[in-house]
Formats: sequence, C-alpha cells, structure tokens
Amino acid sequence: MKIAVAFVLVVVVSPLPVIAGNGQFDILGIKIGDGNVEVQSALLKAGVSSPSTEKLPCATETSVSRRNGKCVSSIHGSIDDVSSITVEFTEDYPTRPGVSVASKIVARYKYDESKGPRRPTFLEYRDKLVDRYGGPTDMNESYGQLIWGEVWCRKRRDCPSQKEHLEFNFSQQSGFADTLELENPNLTGSQEQSKRDAVEKAREVGNPKF
Repeated sequence: MKIAVAFVLVVVVSPLPVIAGNGQFDILGIKIGDGNVEVQSALLKAGVSSPSTEKLPCATETSVSRRNGKCVSSIHGSIDDVSSITVEFTEDYPTRPGVSVASKIVARYKYDESKGPRRPTFLEYRDKLVDRYGGPTDMNESYGQLIWGEVWCRKRRDCPSQKEHLEFNFSQQSGFADTLELENPNLTGSQEQSKRDAVEKAREVGNPKF
C-alpha cells in the first residue's frame, strides 16, 4: 500500500493540468531551470530522505580534477521500492558561471510484483498522466509512448529550436523500468557548447618546436 501511494505522489502531485509547451512542466515539483538548492528542497518534500549529489568542474575550473569540481552535475534519490528520480544539471554558462540548473529530469518506476503492488498497465498510466498534464501531443500505444510538447526529431537539423518536452515510456521488456522524462535539449546543447568553448580558450597554448 505504501508503494502504491508513492506512485500517486510522483504522477499526480498537482490536480491542475499543465499546458503543453509553455515551460511549466514539472516532475515532483521540479522544473527545467531550477537550481540545485530548489531541487534538493523539492526532493525532501516528496519524501526522498537522502538524495545523493555528484559534482563536476565548472567551466572556469580548468585545472581541477573531476572529483573536486564545484558544479552539481546530478542528484539522485529513491522514494520507495518502486519510484526513483534523477535530475541532471548543466552550468548556466555564460549567464551565471558556477550556477547549476536542472536540464533533465527522469523518474523511474520499477515494479517487483512478487513483493509489491501490481504494475499499472499502459492505459492506467495514461489516464493518471492525462489527469496530471492534460492531453498529450503525441501517443503511440503500440510502443507505450506518450509525449507532451515538442516531438522529437529524427535529425537535429530538422528542428534546431527544440523546446521543452515531457515523455513517458512504458517498458516493453519485463524487469525494466517505466520512465517519465522531462528535458529541454536545446537549452542543454547551447550551454554545453558555451562551456566547451570557455574551457578550450582557457587551455594553455601549445609551444611547437620549429
């Protein structure tokens, strides 16, 4: 019973439907662009007791080892035996150097029906998610997929200005997790490129021998 309630917490946090594509999607109250302190607070409120944090060097920390970086790269936590969440971050560079913001949020639901509640069917998931987020932009029942917002492109150049989207995937294989994923690939790509450019410029210039 405890596990079944946790699923409702993840999927039905707010009774209000969210308009697709307006940047207001959230999972467990976490939105794209939230800082790591906001994310930690939301996870604790959702019942994640000890979320783990990983860090990487910031764009300006060119001489720091990967273990000693100051920028948060991800936060992971488990809510119960079924539900877990991972939030990935990108540095808000060059706007706010050293500040990490959420760029991808993935909730996973993995059921062991020999020990806990029955796994929801795809249609049961769909009904709960529609109650939470409104009607999807795209649905493929055969593949167990629902999408809200910008639909993925086969090739990046087909839609260079991809926006935030929410995607649910119902696992077709036993033993694998069902996932609810929120991401803004355009945000992540542009910021990561800015960081790579900064690191490259800060590197010591080579001294070729002529």
